[in-house]
Amino acid sequence: MDRKISLTVVLFALIMVLIPISKADIGFTPNAVNVYLWVDKTQYNPGDTVTLYFTIYNARSYNITIDQVDIKTPWFIYNKDHWEGNQTIIINKIVTAGRTYSGSTTIQIPNDGRATVFNSSASISVAIVTSTETFNEQVAVGMSDPPVHMAVQAMNVLVLLVAVLIILVVVCAALIAAAIFLSARKPQEAYPPPSPSTP
Repeated sequence: MDRKISLTVVLFALIMVLIPISKADIGFTPNAVNVYLWVDKTQYNPGDTVTLYFTIYNARSYNITIDQVDIKTPWFIYNKDHWEGNQTIIINKIVTAGRTYSGSTTIQIPNDGRATVFNSSASISVAIVTSTETFNEQVAVGMSDPPVHMAVQAMNVLVLLVAVLIILVVVCAALIAAAIFLSARKPQEAYPPPSPSTP
């Protein structure tokens, strides 16, 4: 019996040791180029500026050359005579094996209707272009719910008031009709009691 308990304790301890190791490996791939992206805030409003950070870790055994970083936002469009919502950062740096390259850039969220179509989040696409291959990643950008315009709120109150007014008019009309009906009825005259017959 003691042997079973000891074996159970040893297995449990082994599991507890292996779980943190496996969690630490999430997001890291050995012998690969690992790209990490994050933004400076958890939530943004239309018109805010997003600071996008990126780190490129060369876990390979040889050097790589990062040519550029291409960024494309969900509100990427062709506006009149130019493209909006994308940018290219020229890097041209050699990242040796086991080393990192980090950088950042700012992205302006438009304050027109393009940013309000995203209910709670939008994703910014980032492509890391090296001399031999391209690595595509995305980072989520939390978007706050757009404020309700005051005219919409005023219209909702107005509709509610009109509905209450209609109900009151119907109730008052029913009461007036009932009063007219009751007042127009002639009261029934009571028949006189039969007179006692005289002998």
